[in-house]
This record gives sequence, C-alpha cells and structure tokens, in this order.
Amino acid sequence: MKTIPAIEALPKSSKILIGVSGGADSMVLWHLLLSKGFEVNIAHYNFGLRGHESSADEKFVVEAAHRLRTRFFVKSNVNVTLYAKKNKFSVEEAARKLRYEWFEELRLAHKFDYIATAHHLDDSIETFFINLTAGAGLRGLRGIPEQNGHIIRPLLKITKSDILMYCTEHKIRFRTDASNFETDYTRNKFRLDIIPKILEINPNFRESMHKTLGILSEAFELYSFAVSQAKNQIISIKKDIIEIDIPRLLQATSTKSVLFEILSEYGINSATNELIFNNLNQISGKIYYSASHRVLHDRNRLLIAEKLPYSVEPIMLKSSDKEILTPVKLCLSTFDITNEFRIDANPSLVFLDFDKVPANLELRTRKTGDYFYPLGFGRKKKLSDFFVDLKLNLFEKERVILITSGETIVWVIGKRADERYKITNQTKKILKIELLSE
Repeated sequence: MKTIPAIEALPKSSKILIGVSGGADSMVLWHLLLSKGFEVNIAHYNFGLRGHESSADEKFVVEAAHRLRTRFFVKSNVNVTLYAKKNKFSVEEAARKLRYEWFEELRLAHKFDYIATAHHLDDSIETFFINLTAGAGLRGLRGIPEQNGHIIRPLLKITKSDILMYCTEHKIRFRTDASNFETDYTRNKFRLDIIPKILEINPNFRESMHKTLGILSEAFELYSFAVSQAKNQIISIKKDIIEIDIPRLLQATSTKSVLFEILSEYGINSATNELIFNNLNQISGKIYYSASHRVLHDRNRLLIAEKLPYSVEPIMLKSSDKEILTPVKLCLSTFDITNEFRIDANPSLVFLDFDKVPANLELRTRKTGDYFYPLGFGRKKKLSDFFVDLKLNLFEKERVILITSGETIVWVIGKRADERYKITNQTKKILKIELLSE
C-alpha cells in the first residue's frame, strides 16, 4: 500500500484509540498505526446483533489484542434494538450513536489524542449516495469527513481493494461480517447493486468520485463561511434557548439553505425543515420535533430547545439558607426596617414582610391551576394569564421558577411578588431575596 499522508502527518507522540470490529478495514488500520510506532489502544463494541457471530468477533479481537500486546476495551450486553425503538432511530443509527458516545467516554477517561476509525473511500462514496437519495444538503454530499474534532479517518483515500490487498501481502487475519452481503440494508444496496453497475459504465468511477468529493468538500468550506456570516446576524441564545429572527432570516441570501444548516444541527430532518420553511409566514404557535429538540414558531421567531420540557424537582428552603445554587442562584438575607430603607425596583430583587412569609417555602416550576395576587394588580390572577400578559413563549414559561408555600405563590422569580407579602407601614423585618443569575 502506498504511503498514507493522513498517518504520516500525525504527531509521533499521539495516543490513539482505534475502533476495531475485527473486519479487514480496522485490522489494517491497527497494523498500520502499530507499524508506525504510535501508542495504540483498541475498542470493540459487541452489540450482539448476529448472535454467535458477534461473540466470535469479540473473541477474535481480544485474542489479537493479546497477541499484539495492545491495551483493549470491550463493551457488550447493550440492547441496541430497544434503544433504537425508544429513540426512533434505525438500528444502524442507534449502534453508530452508542459506539461514538462510548469512544468519546474512553477518550476523555484515558486522555487519548484521537479516536481513529477505519472508514475508507468506498464507505465515503456509499455515504454520498445515501445522503443524496435522502435529500441531504451539501454537508452530506461531501461523503465522510477525514477529521471531525478528535475523530480521524486515516484510510479515507484508500479503496477497499487496496485494504484487502494489504491483508494478503501482510498475512493479516480478519473476520468477515456476513451481513455486509445482504441487501436488506440501504448501504449494502448501494455497495452490492448500484455502484457495481456504475463501475461497468465507468471503471475509473472511484477515482472520479474521489476528486468530486474533494471538490464538494472545498465548496462546503466556502458555503459554511457564508452560512456562518448569516447565522451571526439572525441567531441569539438566551438561557439555553436558541432564537432565530425570522425577518432577518428572510432577508438572508439563500434563506432555505441557511435555515437547513441551522436546524440540522439539532436533528431536524430535511422533510421537517421544508415544512418549517414553508410555514415561516403562517400563524405562530406550531411546534416541530427532532429526536432531541423542539422548534417553536413564536411570532417573528423560531425558538429551539431540548425536547424534554424543562422541569425541576421541588426544593425545600430552610430558614438557615443564605444562598441557593440550583435551580436558580438566590441570595437570602433578613434585616430590620429603618426610615432610610427604600425598595429597589430591580426585578431581580424582592423585599417581603418577614413575619408574613410562611416558614415552609419551596422552589418549583409551574403547575396547572396556579394563581396568585400580583403585586400592584389588586386581585387574583391565573399564572397562565400573567404569562400571557408578559408575552412569554412556551419555553420561557417552562423555565420560570416559583417560590411557594404549599399551593400559594410567594414570588414568581424575576417577574412579580405576591401582594399578600408586600411591605407595609406595619412591617418590622424584611426578607430580601436576590436573583443572582438566571
């Protein structure tokens, strides 16, 4: 096999974790990195999807690790099918996600410089076609990137035939996954049916695709720069909620592409992206979902937050508490009132009549049916109506924390105190609560 620039360019002191399945690709990568003197560690994830064959793969990799004196990590007994069903992934997607999450855990725990995977040129070409037929954007048409953060793919310019030839020349043993020859999987259909037919038309197809993927990668860099410039003009982040300014978005060059690139980062697929784009000028209030996030159309904004609604377990406040760190940072203090005392109108501060405030205070989020007597309002008001008056969106409502006593609201933190606990001429002692940050 010819010299591989991606391997030659790695610092010789690199500590590398290789994802090893036992197949020809990962076994060759293992051999190549060892031969160059790198500190190599291997990780094998056994999902048990092929029964005895999966167990045999694990045994093969472990025996090879002992033979090659390489430190190894093995993980198994994970019900990937259940995980896929629960998270609405395909089994392939679920396995990939779990594998990379584990690799990253190992990298952080053992301070590896890189995670190396054995993807090669044929894999990248197949990925191009998979993404093409799925309607992916320019990002997906690049194929597989050679590096993504700490993840490197040194064999990405090498063909599968080169890898198999290397195995023959160096007598490298490997396991063959029989499922690679089944056409039930999308990738295998391209590998076994479609790409061979293209090769009949153009025997140099792989070389042509290598050049094309390179061109698309460079085009993506230019595209990414333009998208980044546009994103800086239309995106803001407030309390972990991403806000997209719709009027500014609509003024951007290639609005649809900019929106696609923003939302795809949060798992929004192309079909949902198209729906959101088509509804930008429609009535607000609609929510769209990905596996991990929600997108709320709120008037002239798109708001993005994690899928699970924000919530906290109720936390009791003790009379001795001077500072609260979670779910919000609060500073509590008491003092006797004096003639010089003046109420600060800062919404992050509340001054309450100490003798009126119940002892059994707690912090919690809103509940259905909550109401209070907003300071200065003069009568009872539903908390939901109060939020409407403030024009809070759904995600902001979820994040409001209350100080309560039983079902009674004492302070809607950062918004309004309850009239019943206000300071009067009869007040002798004050409870001051300060919201330090939100």
